Amino acid sequence: MSRPNTARVSDPLPIRLPYPTEKNGTWSWIQRTDPTPPLDWTDPSGWQVDNIVKANQEARFPSTTPHLREGWLKLTPKDIEN
Repeated sequence: MSRPNTARVSDPLPIRLPYPTEKNGTWSWIQRTDPTPPLDWTDPSGWQVDNIVKANQEARFPSTTPHLREGWLKLTPKDIEN
């Protein structure tokens, strides 16, 4: 299941953001690496999937410039019934 998302400003790595409330699975960040629209949206080429790290109250001052990323949050459920 994917959830549309707006652009995020974050450290280049890792992607750190508050977790959504659904906890029965693993959240990841998906973004296009190829600027052209895919002919087949299920083809994995041209996509990048990154794990996200849960944000906390700790202040961070990265030594690198933050990046603006456009993508989606993806939930991979723990148990999938067939």
